[in-house]
Amino acid sequence: MIEEILPNLYTIEVPLPQNPLKAVHSYVIKAQGQSLIIDTGMNREECMNVMSSGLRELDVDLKRADFFITHMHADHIGLVSNLATDTSRVYFSQADAAIVINSVNANFWERMADFARFVVAAEPALPWNNGLFLKAYENNRAELIDIALDADPAGTFVLEFMDKREEWSGTHSELLESLKNIVPKSIQRIKGI
Repeated sequence: MIEEILPNLYTIEVPLPQNPLKAVHSYVIKAQGQSLIIDTGMNREECMNVMSSGLRELDVDLKRADFFITHMHADHIGLVSNLATDTSRVYFSQADAAIVINSVNANFWERMADFARFVVAAEPALPWNNGLFLKAYENNRAELIDIALDADPAGTFVLEFMDKREEWSGTHSELLESLKNIVPKSIQRIKGI
């Protein structure tokens, strides 16, 4: 199902088969010359069929489309490798890009700057005030980081550790040693913590 949210801003409801969430919303920003697709759905045939149909209905040329993946869950990134072309750019948050490229380098910052320039340049054609996108992006990114830390058993202890200081610097081993004073022994024994 496609819904026009605002002029040039659409959502495609992509099903999530055998998932209690039922669907993920992919967003499409249509701008003159280039489109931006935000999240893609799972890498499943039924998801690809709905996504392809929706993009066709919106007359999106994948050779003139870039992608922004909000976070690295299969229901958000799954189809990007099938949809992206050799002319597409794929954007991630800084944290997710570090996972994908295994380090943050100058090329990453260039791609993020390109992404920001693309959306900011499109803002006059979109029905929101200039600057709103970057503000919303930063707020969403900060919220996702907080959610990820809150959901991670180790993350909650790192937050507790940092509540008592403004900054901390050290090696991975030094951090683990410092956390031993906070993390209960029963939690320390859990594999992966």
